[in-house]
Amino acid sequence: MGHIWVPIDDETTSIYNWMYAVDEDKPLSPEFILRSETSGGRGPDGEHMVRTRVRANDWLIDREKQRTETFTGITGLNTQDLAAQESMGAIVDRSKEHLGTTDLAVISMRQVMLDAVKGLQQGIDPPGTAPDAYRMVRAADVVIPPNTTWQEAAKEALLARR
Repeated sequence: MGHIWVPIDDETTSIYNWMYAVDEDKPLSPEFILRSETSGGRGPDGEHMVRTRVRANDWLIDREKQRTETFTGITGLNTQDLAAQESMGAIVDRSKEHLGTTDLAVISMRQVMLDAVKGLQQGIDPPGTAPDAYRMVRAADVVIPPNTTWQEAAKEALLARR
């Protein structure tokens, strides 16, 4: 499954989802596609180009389902994600946030982004924009043996097959 978020303006983003098979001998079956799309909230009764589960109608929260089944009461993983993202409002006032030591990943990512902006202003391409840097890399699920680095343990699984 692939996803891409495309900024439309300072407050709006379009999200595109796609599905692909990695191995030629394991094509995507219609049943697999239906199950995956339905769990994401995009199946036959789910969201399409024009969304129906939006902030204005509380993402169609089902309060009984919330009490007894899913905690959110919102159908579809994607719609649950959208509710979390949209409920904070269009632009968050970061001057009121207090980051701590557990927010190191957020702090680091913001620094990487700021460094990329400064580099771009000086004519330096941002990290990761050269296709040869990522073209052959894939996500992997690997059990790592003791005394082995993740890089070595996942090396084969992370490379795309030709």
